[in-house]
Amino acid sequence: MPRQFNSFSTWFNQSYKYPIFALMTDYNPFSLEGKTILVTGASSGIGAATAIECSKLGAKVIVTARNEARLGETLSRMSGQGHQMLLYDLTDQSHIESLVKELPTIDGAVLCAGIGSTLPFQFCSKQKMEEVFNINFFATVELLRLLVKKKKLLALSSVVFVSSVEGNSVYSIGNSVYAASKGALNTMMKQAALELASRKIRVTA
Repeated sequence: MPRQFNSFSTWFNQSYKYPIFALMTDYNPFSLEGKTILVTGASSGIGAATAIECSKLGAKVIVTARNEARLGETLSRMSGQGHQMLLYDLTDQSHIESLVKELPTIDGAVLCAGIGSTLPFQFCSKQKMEEVFNINFFATVELLRLLVKKKKLLALSSVVFVSSVEGNSVYSIGNSVYAASKGALNTMMKQAALELASRKIRVTA
C-alpha cells in the first residue's frame, strides 16, 4: 500500500476507480462465457445441477434426457439464453446416433446419465448387469466415441464422465454391479484421455 494512503480501505476505494483494478476484481477463472456444453442425464440429480451451474457460469447448455417434463423443469431453472433441450434415450443406439447428428460442435460434455443398483450378489443375473452397464458404461462410452468420430468436440474441449468412488476405492454390500460399471468407466476414462490428448481433448471423471 503506498504511503500517501493512511488506511487500506482508503487505498482500495481510490484504486478501484482505475479500470484495470475493476477488471481484476471481476475476473472469474471458472467462466464458461462463449462455451457450448452438453449435459446428459440432465432431468434430475447431478445432471440437472450441473446444467444449472454451467448456465450460471455463462455457458450455452444443451440438456438431454428421456423425461420431457423433468428435463423441461431443469431448463426453466437455468440462467441466460440460448439453451437447448433434446429428448433422447441413450440406451438406444439409434437415439445416440441421432443426438450426435443433431448436435453442433461443442466445447465440452458432462456425461451424467446413469442409474443406481443395489442388489445382493446372488441375484446379479446377466440381465440385471446388462441393464446397469447399458446406461452407466456402454451408452456413455458410445456417445463419446461418436462425438470424437463425427468431430463434434472442438480442440481444447473437456469431457467429464460422472463416476463414483464405488468404482475404485469404496466397496459396500449390494453394490457389486453398480461398482463394476463405474470401475469400467474409470478405466475407459484413463484410456480415452491417453488417446485423445493428441487431439487436445481432455477426458476426466
